[in-house]
Amino acid sequence: MNRKILQGIGSLLTYAGVVGVIVGGAIFLIALFSNPDGDPKCDGTVMKPGDICESGAEGVVLGRTYDEVRAENAEKKDGLYLGPSVLIASIGLAVVGSRIDENQTATV
Repeated sequence: MNRKILQGIGSLLTYAGVVGVIVGGAIFLIALFSNPDGDPKCDGTVMKPGDICESGAEGVVLGRTYDEVRAENAEKKDGLYLGPSVLIASIGLAVVGSRIDENQTATV
């Protein structure tokens, strides 16, 4: 394969890896600080079973039950698994990309 093409592929993989590290880290941090195991809250107030959260923006009111809010919080927990997975895969991409780029630059 042409050396410039391989070098371009290596650079692309490196950049994709760096972007993935940032995105994976952000997903993980958001999930980590969202408190998915805590009590459901509605506008900062802790909800109890049987409560309905009526909040919304721009005139649209959303009525969500305690169980619905609790289920939404549980879905946020998926980020605790997704974030590190994206992070690890992205680190791998960045390493492979930098090695390809490094090998093609060193070859004369």
